Amino acid sequence: MDITDPDVTLMVAKVRASHWFDPGPRLTATLLTRIAESPLLAPLLLSNVPPTAAQHTAAQESLERHRAHMSKIQIQRSEVEFAIQALSGVAALQATRLVMIEEEHIVRTEIRLFRAIMSPIRRVPPEIIQEIFLLLTPSLDLQYSPRDSNPIPKVQIPWYLGHICRSWRDIALSLALLWSVFDLDVALDIHSNEPRNSVYLPCAVACCLKRSAQAPISIRLCDRRADDINYALLTMFTGHVHRFQRLDLESLRDHVLDVLWRSSTNFDQLCRLAPTDIGLPAKTSFLRLTNLTLTHITLPFRPRFSFPWIQLLKYEEAHCRWPSGWGDRWSSYSQLLNVIDLSIEFDPQFPANPPSDTLLLPRLGKARIILFGKQHFLHLFEMPNLHTLIFEHHSHSFSEDNNQAPTIHLPHPIGSLRVLQIVVDGNHSPRPSINLSNMLGDSPSLKLLSISIPHLVVDTLVTSLLPSEHQSPLGQKLETVCLRGSRFNNRRDVNRMLQFRFEPQAENATRMRSFTMFSPEPPSFRKQMIESCAGFRSKGWAVSVKDEQYYSGDASGDDSEDELTAAYTEYVNGMLSFD
Repeated sequence: MDITDPDVTLMVAKVRASHWFDPGPRLTATLLTRIAESPLLAPLLLSNVPPTAAQHTAAQESLERHRAHMSKIQIQRSEVEFAIQALSGVAALQATRLVMIEEEHIVRTEIRLFRAIMSPIRRVPPEIIQEIFLLLTPSLDLQYSPRDSNPIPKVQIPWYLGHICRSWRDIALSLALLWSVFDLDVALDIHSNEPRNSVYLPCAVACCLKRSAQAPISIRLCDRRADDINYALLTMFTGHVHRFQRLDLESLRDHVLDVLWRSSTNFDQLCRLAPTDIGLPAKTSFLRLTNLTLTHITLPFRPRFSFPWIQLLKYEEAHCRWPSGWGDRWSSYSQLLNVIDLSIEFDPQFPANPPSDTLLLPRLGKARIILFGKQHFLHLFEMPNLHTLIFEHHSHSFSEDNNQAPTIHLPHPIGSLRVLQIVVDGNHSPRPSINLSNMLGDSPSLKLLSISIPHLVVDTLVTSLLPSEHQSPLGQKLETVCLRGSRFNNRRDVNRMLQFRFEPQAENATRMRSFTMFSPEPPSFRKQMIESCAGFRSKGWAVSVKDEQYYSGDASGDDSEDELTAAYTEYVNGMLSFD
């Protein structure tokens, strides 16, 4: 191969720009000559093609020769440097030393080039690379990696994979799933007045639609661009409605959405729908819908005919309006017989007088219920297989009428419950009441308990965790406890409980992993417990007392709260995998 060959020149330019070394003009000429004369380096370094068995053997032999040559050069260089020190000022030896340094750089580079040819990454089968690429398939749920310091939107990853080398580009282009996620909110520019939006966005969408072949399509689109651009983008998808698997639509105008709703009345393949603050068509059917998220939606009359409630596996609702009141809402909820993950944040203006009928959700595993003001109907939910319950009640004043102590009504006894989190915000007087002993007795499998109710007296909770003459301690499976804003009247019982739970004597009792108190009351108790924490830690007890201002039941972000979050995630992820 001629050293003037453009391919060889380009390769050496890449080597020169790499981190290996920065050769001067003379070194570059020498390296060009050697590469051109090598039957291995020239053809293989210009591509990512794996070497054949014969080429691999030849490269291994060349590598050993170069390593031996490197050792010889280094020995000679040491001898010359020693001679220079003995006979300083000898020009001939100085020149010889410089030649050896240049030769050492060249040989070192050649060794690295041969090692690059023999790298295992070249021999990874394309099928394995395909599987690795599929792990990078974009998702609308996770826009960025949590630990990215310079995050790249996930929907841009396929484009980057195509710029590594020709073989990786071919693999990326062959995987339709990589190109079937259209996060038009995150991945592309949000400034509606820039000229490139009207040209670049449709071109990018058309390119991805072509590459996605017949793969299921996921789309997120919101109103951060001009209506005409959103209209043009949705128009491009009208011929692919049969491939829609997920739709996240936020705050789009009706005339923009009409192009989508008019394209088809049957979204037969759609599995997940998440509309936010938009109008819904009354006659559109979603035959295979299993995941539904409604946010700030005014549902059409008789919505149970629009959504297949009975086949939903996950249902989330936040601040939605049901024009027909409790009738259609309760009728729709009663059809959620297969839902396993439920999250409902009721509209604060919604009436607080629901039907008296019990709502049976036989398969529900995880529930998050948020109520406001005088809404008290959590006890109407019957969830026999529930393992995780997050309950929140937000109100400036519970007792607006007769100044009576509010009572928190929990659901019917749930023997399978393992995670319970209760949050009540605001400062209430009189204090809310909740029967913690009954709660522990009804949930013998409970592992994580988090209660955030200001001024709630928890003495009964503490004593119920201790054995007595008449009964065994409750909550024997309890591992993680977090109490925020609670009041303790008996410090001695708290110390006895910690001793008993962190060094359990009973055979069937589980050792507690952590016990966290945020702003415990009264101040004297808080001060004493903070002083005792050093002694607790010396015993290996994970007891934390945080002196902070209580507010709205929100997390403080400190280490103890991180531990609670980690424990909660561990429990939930583990239990969600159960049948």
